[in-house]
Amino acid sequence: MITAWTKNTRTPEEKDRLTNSILGSRVALDRLMELMQEDESGLNNREVNTSVYDLPNWELRVADANGYRRCLRAYMKLINLDQEDTSTNGKLARPATTDSPTA
Repeated sequence: MITAWTKNTRTPEEKDRLTNSILGSRVALDRLMELMQEDESGLNNREVNTSVYDLPNWELRVADANGYRRCLRAYMKLINLDQEDTSTNGKLARPATTDSPTA
Protein backbone atom coordinates (compact mmCIF):
# COMPACT_ATOMS: atom_id res chain seq x y z
CA MET A 1 0.00 0.00 0.00
CA ILE A 2 1.44 3.37 -0.94
CA THR A 3 1.93 6.00 1.73
CA ALA A 4 -0.38 8.59 0.14
CA TRP A 5 -3.26 6.88 1.95
CA THR A 6 -1.85 7.65 5.41
CA LYS A 7 0.37 10.69 4.87
CA ASN A 8 -1.84 13.13 6.84
CA THR A 9 -2.63 10.95 9.83
CA ARG A 10 -1.77 12.54 13.16
CA THR A 11 -1.01 9.53 15.34
CA PRO A 12 0.26 5.98 14.83
CA GLU A 13 -3.10 4.71 16.09
CA GLU A 14 -4.98 6.76 13.49
CA LYS A 15 -2.62 5.46 10.81
CA ASP A 16 -3.21 1.85 11.92
CA ARG A 17 -7.00 2.30 11.95
CA LEU A 18 -6.96 3.85 8.49
CA THR A 19 -4.64 1.17 7.11
CA ASN A 20 -6.83 -1.61 8.51
CA SER A 21 -9.96 0.03 7.11
CA ILE A 22 -8.43 0.37 3.65
CA LEU A 23 -7.11 -3.18 3.61
CA GLY A 24 -10.52 -4.38 4.79
CA SER A 25 -12.08 -2.68 1.76
CA ARG A 26 -10.01 -4.65 -0.74
CA VAL A 27 -13.03 -6.31 -2.42
CA ALA A 28 -14.67 -2.93 -3.06
CA LEU A 29 -11.40 -1.38 -4.24
CA ASP A 30 -10.77 -4.32 -6.59
CA ARG A 31 -14.24 -3.83 -8.08
CA LEU A 32 -13.61 -0.11 -8.43
CA MET A 33 -10.36 -0.94 -10.25
CA GLU A 34 -12.29 -3.18 -12.67
CA LEU A 35 -14.81 -0.41 -13.36
CA MET A 36 -12.05 2.10 -13.99
CA GLN A 37 -10.24 -0.30 -16.33
CA GLU A 38 -13.49 -0.83 -18.27
CA ASP A 39 -13.90 2.93 -18.51
CA GLU A 40 -10.35 3.35 -19.81
CA SER A 41 -10.85 0.53 -22.31
CA GLY A 42 -14.01 2.18 -23.60
CA LEU A 43 -12.15 5.45 -23.91
CA ASN A 44 -9.40 3.74 -25.91
CA ASN A 45 -11.95 2.09 -28.22
CA ARG A 46 -13.67 5.40 -28.94
CA GLU A 47 -10.37 7.02 -29.87
CA VAL A 48 -9.53 4.59 -32.66
CA ASN A 49 -12.79 5.37 -34.43
CA THR A 50 -11.91 7.72 -37.31
CA SER A 51 -15.34 9.39 -37.21
CA VAL A 52 -14.10 11.42 -34.24
CA TYR A 53 -12.15 13.60 -36.70
CA ASP A 54 -15.41 14.69 -38.32
CA LEU A 55 -16.50 16.41 -35.12
CA PRO A 56 -15.90 20.12 -34.57
CA ASN A 57 -13.09 20.80 -32.09
CA TRP A 58 -11.97 17.15 -32.15
CA GLU A 59 -8.57 18.17 -30.81
CA LEU A 60 -10.21 19.54 -27.65
CA ARG A 61 -12.08 16.26 -27.23
CA VAL A 62 -8.80 14.36 -27.52
CA ALA A 63 -7.18 16.65 -24.95
CA ASP A 64 -10.12 16.10 -22.61
CA ALA A 65 -9.91 12.33 -23.08
CA ASN A 66 -6.18 12.40 -22.35
CA GLY A 67 -6.78 14.33 -19.14
CA TYR A 68 -9.45 11.87 -18.07
CA ARG A 69 -7.16 8.94 -18.87
CA ARG A 70 -4.38 10.53 -16.82
CA CYS A 71 -6.76 10.90 -13.87
CA LEU A 72 -7.97 7.29 -14.18
CA ARG A 73 -4.41 6.00 -14.21
CA ALA A 74 -3.40 8.08 -11.20
CA TYR A 75 -6.28 6.73 -9.12
CA MET A 76 -5.80 3.18 -10.38
CA LYS A 77 -2.24 3.36 -9.05
CA LEU A 78 -3.56 4.60 -5.72
CA ILE A 79 -6.17 1.86 -5.28
CA ASN A 80 -3.78 -0.92 -6.31
CA LEU A 81 -2.89 -2.01 -2.78
CA ASP A 82 -0.14 -4.35 -4.03
CA GLN A 83 2.10 -1.35 -4.70
CA GLU A 84 4.30 0.48 -2.27
CA ASP A 85 6.40 3.64 -2.36
CA THR A 86 10.03 2.97 -3.16
CA SER A 87 11.27 6.54 -3.11
CA THR A 88 10.33 9.97 -1.81
CA ASN A 89 9.48 11.35 -5.26
CA GLY A 90 6.25 9.34 -5.50
CA LYS A 91 7.31 6.78 -8.09
CA LEU A 92 5.57 3.47 -7.58
CA ALA A 93 6.89 -0.06 -7.98
CA ARG A 94 5.82 -3.56 -7.07
CA PRO A 95 7.37 -5.00 -3.92
CA ALA A 96 10.48 -7.06 -4.52
CA THR A 97 10.10 -10.82 -4.47
CA THR A 98 12.47 -13.19 -2.73
CA ASP A 99 12.20 -15.93 -5.36
CA SER A 100 15.53 -15.16 -6.97
CA PRO A 101 18.59 -17.11 -5.82
CA THR A 102 21.17 -15.25 -3.80
CA ALA A 103 24.87 -15.44 -4.61
